[in-house]
Formats: sequence, C-alpha cells, structure tokens
Amino acid sequence: MVVAFDIDGTLAQGPFVPERIRDLEPRPHVIRTLRGLSRAGMKIIVVTARPERYREDTEWWLRRHVIPYHSLRMRGAQDNRPDPALRAEQAQGARVLFDDRLDNCARFAGRCVEVS
Repeated sequence: MVVAFDIDGTLAQGPFVPERIRDLEPRPHVIRTLRGLSRAGMKIIVVTARPERYREDTEWWLRRHVIPYHSLRMRGAQDNRPDPALRAEQAQGARVLFDDRLDNCARFAGRCVEVS
C-alpha cells in the first residue's frame, strides 16, 4: 500500500519559509507514524508544494530527521496551480494522504488524515 505525507505543517512545524528550510522543527508524533507505516511495509511518498529548486535542502531535512521515503514529489518550476489541485496529482496512487490542510484533501480520491 502507498501512503503520502505532506511536509510543511505535517512532518514539519509551521509553513514553508525558504530562509528557514533547514531549521524547521520536526513533528515527532507524525514522523513516528510515518516510520511505523514504513516498517510495516508501506511505500511512503513525500509530497510538497515547495518548488523543485528547494529539492536539495528538502532532501537534506528529510535525511537529518531520518524520514524514510520512496519518492519526493515537488512543485514544478512553472506550476502555479492551487495547492489542492497540485496535491491531488502528487498523491496519485496513494491510498492515504496525511496533510494539515483539509482543502488539500478535497480532490484526493483516497482517505485523508488531517494532521493538526
């Protein structure tokens, strides 16, 4: 089974701020859930509205906090769609999406878990 996790506001505290990308605090209870699902054999997709140009810093943050994942799906350079439309595409193939924003769940075809 495939499970998708958002980063900002879900795996990480607070909104995305480019200047603080490496300093964002993790959300331990969400990361524990992700690790448990990974240990149980779930395929983990990390999704984010962060632009692709922040991939290196984002991957660094994920490694720093020992977050296992199979793929990282980011916003393309010319992609200006609203977050809910982007999220529906990014989470395609997942059965469950963990996200802090209910509006991102609106177009998602699977089950959504709101993380607060």
